[in-house]
Amino acid sequence: MENPKARPSPEQKEVVALHLDLCNFTGISQQLEPMERTRSIHEIFCEFDEHLMLHGLFKVDTIGGAYVAVGFVHSASTEDSFNTCQAMMHVTRLMLTTLVQYRRRRGIELSCRIGISRGTVYAGVLGVLQVSCIPRTALGMPNRRCPLSRHVLELNVPIVLAQPRYQLLGKPMRVAEELESNSIVDGVHVSEEV
Repeated sequence: MENPKARPSPEQKEVVALHLDLCNFTGISQQLEPMERTRSIHEIFCEFDEHLMLHGLFKVDTIGGAYVAVGFVHSASTEDSFNTCQAMMHVTRLMLTTLVQYRRRRGIELSCRIGISRGTVYAGVLGVLQVSCIPRTALGMPNRRCPLSRHVLELNVPIVLAQPRYQLLGKPMRVAEELESNSIVDGVHVSEEV
């Protein structure tokens, strides 16, 4: 088995970074039941994921009501950089539209702030694992009857999966978050590099 500590060190990559935060998600979360809150954020983030995939962009992370994504600039050409910035800006418009449609459909006043930056990051697998808990029932593992007592055995105890996690560190990630926090509601704050 490969020694995970022997992995190559992170590489430098040019990216366009997006940081989105659902502004009033904490307040709305207090009004919703936990499962409804989970469904809501899942519904929104699934639409964001689709937009990214259709434009060749990469979701880095979600933390509560925050959504972080990047577009990789694959060559030093101005055209590639321009195309990646354009793709990110287009996805940003789609994200804002998604939230407008969500507000209309659900009657919940949910808005966001977005920051976008561009520059060089260090990218790679850092550490040896990320733990994910998946309920057994989500994996299609049904409940079973105990042959001795005839009671149903609840198999909702989560299964823990350990996988390495791809990380991006650097100024554009930090700047995108700072731009987002200083943006107006339903606004997009973009760095000069974009």
